[in-house]
Amino acid sequence: MRRELADELFRVAERLGDRGLLLEAHHAGWATDISAAHYINGNEHVLKGLALYDREEHRSHALTYGGHDPAVCGKGQRALMLWLLGYPDQAAREAREGIILAETLTHVPSMGHALWFAAAAYQLRRDASTVLDYAERLLAIGSEHGLAHYQHIGSIMHGWAFAYLADLEDGLSELRRAVMISYGGTQRTYFTAMLAETELRAGRFERAMAALHDAGAISDELGETFWRPGILCVEGDVLRARSAGDRRAAEDSYRKAMVIAQEQQARSLELRAATRLA
Repeated sequence: MRRELADELFRVAERLGDRGLLLEAHHAGWATDISAAHYINGNEHVLKGLALYDREEHRSHALTYGGHDPAVCGKGQRALMLWLLGYPDQAAREAREGIILAETLTHVPSMGHALWFAAAAYQLRRDASTVLDYAERLLAIGSEHGLAHYQHIGSIMHGWAFAYLADLEDGLSELRRAVMISYGGTQRTYFTAMLAETELRAGRFERAMAALHDAGAISDELGETFWRPGILCVEGDVLRARSAGDRRAAEDSYRKAMVIAQEQQARSLELRAATRLA
């Protein structure tokens, strides 16, 4: 359904010859593609959308479509796609550029959007100190302006980073509460897998497996396939930690993760699975 709607947006925009609508069609295209793990196409949508974007001409889009600036969104989501495709340094640079752009717009929700995807990009890079900084800024924005959406994501990122940097139990408790809150946005699969990974670090194998089960169910429900290799990697980690004498099940999870990551051209997740398998 999402793909059909995005295609219809392109038909309408092209028929009307409207650059603004064409920009928003690409906006819908890259959001659809990242969720479905079509990173090459999604990256192309971002580049074409950014080529159409004019900060002054399209300033009103942050209010009219989706509640955030399309170029800020494009840079943020492109950062994630670049990491998945195997370009972590380019991903970090794109995430920082998204924040810089948001700072020039003086539109608070767009700033929250930039910080959200920057925090995610740096979480993928395992840079917990930078994630903590972005998470604290998200929490402040959410609290000051009553933006529960960004405050919620800030809590997820803050809990993860705090668990890695300072106090595992306190960070895990915050992360657990934030993930368990009913949340209807994107990346629920990824957030729930983050919880599973952190439960594993605390030695809570059954909780980790339960979170992975939830992540898989969310992925199936939403058709959000981009983090399926990540789920399988953590599953392999749990199986290996829980039963060191029998590694066959863990190997199966890592191999499945590699196969799916190869199909998705997600080189960073393929490398993650291959390293664990080795």
